[in-house]
Amino acid sequence: MHRLTFIAGVWLGAACTPASQSLGAGETGTTESSMTATSADPSSDASDEASSATDDGCDGALCCESVENPAAVCGAAATPQECESASVGDDWCFWVEWRTVSLDGLSCVEGDSTFECRHQGCSEEGCASIVGCPSAPGGVVVRSTESGVELGIGGWCFTPDGATDCRWDGDGVLVGGPPECACACGESVGLCDVEFDEYLAALGAASKMPPGDCGALTNDAPVADWQAAHDCALTAAAGGQAFIVSWEDNEGDVHGPEVVVRNGIVGAQGESYALAIVHGDVTADDTFIQQASCTALAATEDCTVAPQRLCITCVGQTASEMVCPEA
Repeated sequence: MHRLTFIAGVWLGAACTPASQSLGAGETGTTESSMTATSADPSSDASDEASSATDDGCDGALCCESVENPAAVCGAAATPQECESASVGDDWCFWVEWRTVSLDGLSCVEGDSTFECRHQGCSEEGCASIVGCPSAPGGVVVRSTESGVELGIGGWCFTPDGATDCRWDGDGVLVGGPPECACACGESVGLCDVEFDEYLAALGAASKMPPGDCGALTNDAPVADWQAAHDCALTAAAGGQAFIVSWEDNEGDVHGPEVVVRNGIVGAQGESYALAIVHGDVTADDTFIQQASCTALAATEDCTVAPQRLCITCVGQTASEMVCPEA
């Protein structure tokens, strides 16, 4: 499942670390660190500045050796190997894949990818690397272009201008960023390694609008809660709104007392509206999940809402497929 915070501090270099803004290939500009280094204190005089310099050329505020126009040096690299080995002093270059993506309900649709080598300036501010999902190399940022939404996958220290970072937690579950972030991890995101309700949350993360919470019901929840969840899900689905609802089923009747049976329905907004109905058998060791899709939801005929009976019918349900454990 998809999850992501974060920015974990990782020092990339002994003497210095990157500036707070990374410049793209061919870009030039003044980073925050260089602005700090050159901003004069009105109370300081030239002799004070001179006395702060050391024999190795450091001025106290900034101790980084670079080459002329390092962004252009990085931008000239045509392969990841050339990018990583480019000579830019104490700065560095890193390789980025820009992958065009879109969402169709719960499904990610991938387009073409482009690549570039970007420059990261050295400074004493430190590098808090953006942490990606388990299957994405490096961090992930999202930006909008004329051709659509693009994922930028690479060794980012800081989120570049015009982009938003994706954030996963330590278990690899997407917890922040645009919904397209979920597309960065492909099919090997580890959805089957999380709790059932977290699996549903990951499906909901694919929605363009955050899903509403229609409830996560246990067997002992009062009837009023079951009725509220029933009404909430049907209303949301009828209006094409994103939502998540989950409930426990008959525990111990067929599967044995060691198995907890969970069900859920997720509505997600994308290029079209999608409804997924999910069934899970949860044991101490594994979560077995089957999933199908619906064209609509309807109240089940001749059914009275009660604990373990949500009384919702999946209209036009497809054949259920086993999605966990992963093949």
